[in-house]
Amino acid sequence: MITTQALQNALKTRRSRVKLTRHWQETHDEMGVGQMAGDQYLYLSGDDYDRLQDEYDRRTRHAPLSLDLSQDRVAVARYAENEKTSTRQVFSGFLRVGASHGRIFTTAAHQDICLLPNSYLSLKDPDMLDLSRYQRVLIVENGAMMENLEGMEAILPSEYREATLYVYRGHDSSARRVSELVSALTSTHRLGLFCDYDMAGLDIAAQYLKQRPSCPVEMLAPEAPDALTIQGRESLYIIQMEMMGRVMNHTGSLPSLTRHIDTIRKARKGLTQEAMLAHRIYLCSEKISR
Repeated sequence: MITTQALQNALKTRRSRVKLTRHWQETHDEMGVGQMAGDQYLYLSGDDYDRLQDEYDRRTRHAPLSLDLSQDRVAVARYAENEKTSTRQVFSGFLRVGASHGRIFTTAAHQDICLLPNSYLSLKDPDMLDLSRYQRVLIVENGAMMENLEGMEAILPSEYREATLYVYRGHDSSARRVSELVSALTSTHRLGLFCDYDMAGLDIAAQYLKQRPSCPVEMLAPEAPDALTIQGRESLYIIQMEMMGRVMNHTGSLPSLTRHIDTIRKARKGLTQEAMLAHRIYLCSEKISR
């Protein structure tokens, strides 16, 4: 059955035909709306849209089409019969942060926080953090690292074990919050990027460089030259071969990243953060910004 978000979009645009996706096929079968044209399109009349409007009104208690379904579930529950109509995932939009020695410095007076071991904090707004009290911010690609902060700290370069804020990269709205945080950094900071040592990880590093942070940017990579060949996975390299061209385009003017692409291509392997942690592969930092 069509999602409430897709139903809302359809009622806003009121197109005479829509692509016959699985959800539209199910809607046609269950509600009897639309005339099928082969297996490509479903044609919708004014009467069909009246029935779709009734379905939308039922689901949202007659909310206007302008209802923002990206609000959290509590806000959407004021209108919708099912709070899961919200398109926002629970916890999305929050920053997940940890810090060296567990010290989270906040902008609230006398509200600094000391986290328990292997714990992280979810924050609604980057402005809650007092970034001036950190020398470095380390963006971490995978959430598993945030659940193993002590293990991660053990393999970090020594400078990233002090005065450093650890930030999970996140997805969707969480990722936008991280971008806001990166934009707030000053020339006195250093931005570190700890990603999988593979094509996708290098692509993420290139994306952060595109934001042109005000501070130097460093990439964390395996310190031992043979770590990739010994502990890396060939299957990971093969899966990501299709994205190689895009990554090379993104990094073409960045010799520091191009060198790592060449290393990965030569080894024909990729190395995940989880593997680095499991095998205690120590990391070094390398400046990649101009």
